[in-house]
Amino acid sequence: MRTIKSYRNRQLKRLWTNSKLLHRAIKKHQITHVMTGQWLAFLFCGLALTMNRIPLIYRMGDAPAVNSKFQLFIWKWLARRATKIVAISEFMKKVAIEHSPRSRNKIFVILNRTIQRQNGTSSVKLENLKRDKLPLQLVYVGQVTPQKVFQC
Repeated sequence: MRTIKSYRNRQLKRLWTNSKLLHRAIKKHQITHVMTGQWLAFLFCGLALTMNRIPLIYRMGDAPAVNSKFQLFIWKWLARRATKIVAISEFMKKVAIEHSPRSRNKIFVILNRTIQRQNGTSSVKLENLKRDKLPLQLVYVGQVTPQKVFQC
């Protein structure tokens, strides 16, 4: 954003346009609450959400991006503006508090419920899995990004 003027202008235009559209939708539909799970969504609608002051719930499924001053600024803006921040684990709550200690009272943990399938797994299938499974098996569910790879 610092070096490429056209990119910076395009991003600022998106911020303005998205905020304007959200502001109109809030007024037209008399929206009472907004929930987001992405800090980028907040970034591109932050002006409307700041101007309207309707309750904002942020579902934090991943640690806040704070690798740069800009990302840290957006995180702190989101943390100040949010009415409630819902973390999916105690670890996420701890990381959020580290980067915005004043938001401590807004952050709650709601654990994701494990999937319960109908006609659950039979004991025979479980025994077969235990017998055939490799001694060490790692499973990762999520998105692998360079930041996550370097943290491992």
